[in-house]
Amino acid sequence: IVPLEEGEELSEVQEAFEAGMSGEGMTPVFTFVDEDGNEETVTLINVLETDEAQYGVLMYEDEDGVPEVRFVYYQEDEDGMPEIAEIEDEIEYAMVDRLYEESVRASAEDDEEDEDEE
Repeated sequence: IVPLEEGEELSEVQEAFEAGMSGEGMTPVFTFVDEDGNEETVTLINVLETDEAQYGVLMYEDEDGVPEVRFVYYQEDEDGMPEIAEIEDEIEYAMVDRLYEESVRASAEDDEEDEDEE
């Protein structure tokens, strides 16, 4: 797990995850810089929670400009500083993927119900 640097983006990430967990509908965009200095712009499109962990669903564009989704692990250290890490365990990644698919289906069903009521 790589702790994020202190500063404005750090607090934005923390606020974005908190808003995502409360369902406040924020769609924050962040630019992360890896250890090689490469920048990557991602959009936090969802926050998923289990009893054990919190996960972010990030959307980004691959080198061909095609939208892709990536799941990351989110936690706060003992000082309350956010840490984000790639999910390396294949079983955990598959579980988060399943949770995301279920949330997309549930959201689509809610949208259909809302349209039917109108």
